[in-house]
Amino acid sequence: MTRRKKLFLKIFTAVGALALAWLISLLVAEPTPRVFYSPWDLENAEYERVSVIRREYAEKRRANAAWTRNPFEVGVWMSRGGNSDGCAAEIECSDPTKVKVYRSDENHATVIVLADPLVGDDSVAGVEDRIDLRRAADDGAWEVEWGGSRWHCHEGRGGLFYWSRFELCS
Repeated sequence: MTRRKKLFLKIFTAVGALALAWLISLLVAEPTPRVFYSPWDLENAEYERVSVIRREYAEKRRANAAWTRNPFEVGVWMSRGGNSDGCAAEIECSDPTKVKVYRSDENHATVIVLADPLVGDDSVAGVEDRIDLRRAADDGAWEVEWGGSRWHCHEGRGGLFYWSRFELCS
């Protein structure tokens, strides 16, 4: 075999290996790490939004609402700040382009919700929420372990990165 053919074979093999690794990463996808999101302050009950969501969700669990045992619906509900139906009205529960659920095991899930921009803020092009859930041992309902958000700005309205937790849009 000539030197040129050996070189071509090595390059072809390397490119093939990279392509295979890329395909595997698509199939075994994991959510973006928490460090890329601005964390919600879930422990501070002084924030009205947190208090209301916790109180309403506790009421839904006590009423044994079926959707509290579905991580998809709990994630959407938490992302949108609570909704009595389990799914937020502006997000179709069947739309996989806006909501993605990652399951690390049967008792842990991460829900990513791509939400519409904030009403009244024309600088924000999109908001993405990440909600990490764990299944409660007593009733099988899902509880929030961690939540956070990140956003991206319309072109020319700020932010060096496509998604950011650091820079506000202008």
